[in-house]
Amino acid sequence: MSERLYKDYFHETNTKRADIVSEMSGIEAELLNKPVIPVEQLVDGVIRLVGKLDFTDKKSVIRKLVTKIEAMKQEITIWGRIPIPATEQVGYYANDSNRWTAERRQVYPI
Repeated sequence: MSERLYKDYFHETNTKRADIVSEMSGIEAELLNKPVIPVEQLVDGVIRLVGKLDFTDKKSVIRKLVTKIEAMKQEITIWGRIPIPATEQVGYYANDSNRWTAERRQVYPI
């Protein structure tokens, strides 16, 4: 590879890198300037959205979220993953499974 070709590639790579860095800075600034939505308002919106889904859409959501179901006579335990679109670590591990039992939390059918 000639020195001239090397310099051209180097300049092109630096230009692409600068574009990507500026784009990332813009996205980070946009994320910082977004208003924080209260949890109650977010939950109300999700409940309304789920209420409007038809059966096949609800079934698809359940298949994506629920990873394991344990059923006994008195109790049902549902394991699942809820993806969290976060820019930083939330809690201990953002991708950990969550567990809810019917005794601890009233769950209404979708």
